[in-house]
Amino acid sequence: MNNQRKIIKIWGQDPAESDLGMVNVDLTLPKEKWPIEVCCGGKQIKNLLTVSHPEITDFFNTEQLKDLIHTYGVSLMMLQYGEKLLGKAIKWSWNRKGENLPLLLYPYYDEDINAYYVKEERAVQLCKYGIPPYKKYACRSFDIVAHETAHAIYDALQPAWHDLKTDTEAGAIKEAFCDLCVVFLFLSQLVLCNYILKVTGSDLSKKSVLTTIGEEFYQNRLRDINVLVKYDEVNKSRKYEFSVVFSGGMYEVLANYFQYALEKNKTNNPTMLLMKISGELAKILFFTIANEKEVKPTMALLITQMAGFAMDYDNPILAGLIKESFIRRRVI
Repeated sequence: MNNQRKIIKIWGQDPAESDLGMVNVDLTLPKEKWPIEVCCGGKQIKNLLTVSHPEITDFFNTEQLKDLIHTYGVSLMMLQYGEKLLGKAIKWSWNRKGENLPLLLYPYYDEDINAYYVKEERAVQLCKYGIPPYKKYACRSFDIVAHETAHAIYDALQPAWHDLKTDTEAGAIKEAFCDLCVVFLFLSQLVLCNYILKVTGSDLSKKSVLTTIGEEFYQNRLRDINVLVKYDEVNKSRKYEFSVVFSGGMYEVLANYFQYALEKNKTNNPTMLLMKISGELAKILFFTIANEKEVKPTMALLITQMAGFAMDYDNPILAGLIKESFIRRRVI
């Protein structure tokens, strides 16, 4: 990456569900070959944010252009955030033998109440459903675009884990990782972090859009991760419910760690503090996933490793909060 930057507008939340509206975010533009491309209307757009103005506006209407920029922007933000946490480039799983093929985004893929990451097609497929003026689009949802891109990132970091189709705990961990990526990416953006603190009164234990994954578009798999779900009580055959054991535990760590930091620091800038706290926890999660060598993951394994990383970073408070949260959930 070089230092060329661009301000774009994205939806901070699905516009069908909130009046949060569009917000400005600052993107670093890829230096060479772009790792993500957008497919729409029979076109595969290789450099959406830098192609000359007429090439875009002559083919797409204003609404479509907003959708394309939002979809691309959130996906690229998710990738760049992961790379920042790890301190290195993330190579898509299909490029492990030296190829340099991009992830393909399909903003209007099909009529369906769903969205998919399809490894074999190198694709994030974002669907739409309903009848105008009530039609809903997954591509306009910050959390759905970030979540599906996170699937590709998880696959890049642990392709063997990603492909464990019949292991329910591995599947739950994968979904939890992607949901947590949504939370951490949201809190990495100043304007969105400000918004969350405003609506929660700086108390992250309160319900908010931050912990509601999917909103109305995803009613059949809507998840609130701000809940207590215990490992020995959850239905492990339902991976989305099972995933909340892990994602809910990590969110509780975030909320408690932020509360501790607020009380300790007495800061006049809680937004920057929350962004810092969130980034610390996200870094531990990414490092744990990226560096684990076991053939298949378990929640107990990852939690033990994350607590260990926190101790390595000379942060016994965070290590203790991680253990406490997952003892409550009977994971460890």
